[in-house]
Amino acid sequence: MKKKIIAIFALLFAVVLTGSSVSGTYAKYVSEVKGTSDEARVAKWSFKVNNEETTASKTFTFNLFDTIKDTGDAQEDDVKSGKIIAPGTEGSFKLSLKNESEVNANIKIDYTVTNNNEIPIEFSTDKKNWKDTLDALPEEEIAMESGTKDVTVYWRWTYDPSSGGDTRTSDTDETDTTLGQAGEAKVKVEAKITVTQKD
Repeated sequence: MKKKIIAIFALLFAVVLTGSSVSGTYAKYVSEVKGTSDEARVAKWSFKVNNEETTASKTFTFNLFDTIKDTGDAQEDDVKSGKIIAPGTEGSFKLSLKNESEVNANIKIDYTVTNNNEIPIEFSTDKKNWKDTLDALPEEEIAMESGTKDVTVYWRWTYDPSSGGDTRTSDTDETDTTLGQAGEAKVKVEAKITVTQKD
């Protein structure tokens, strides 16, 4: 009888031990969680000059001399139309810049003036400071999606040295006349607009 009791206790101990081992293997909480990243798209890059789409860097010749006026902003009617300039004529051209991108951008404008015959023409971007060249405009930020900037370039070929604080003198009449007699001298202005995403 004693051996039976010992055997039963031994069997019960084995069952308890086995149950404990099984419960440690099969009776536990297990969670598995998977995560998926959100999708992201590339921000739109779109910059327009005078309503025309541009690349990041674009050089173009703009029609600075399409609108020719007489001194004082009056319509010029003493010079033949068609991109022909003469002493006493002046005009301007506006560059309208628009950032339609989804990022802020920096713009920089560089100008190149080709005037091989040295036509005494002057340029300005503020109608106050006049020079025979056009300086680059410093880099400036234009806000994303709706930022705009207008840059106007003015030009003039002064007729009367006493008007508008002109630094030219009557001695230039001979030079003007020589240029007019040949009728072949030309002047051209190019603008290079560089647009860069702001970091």
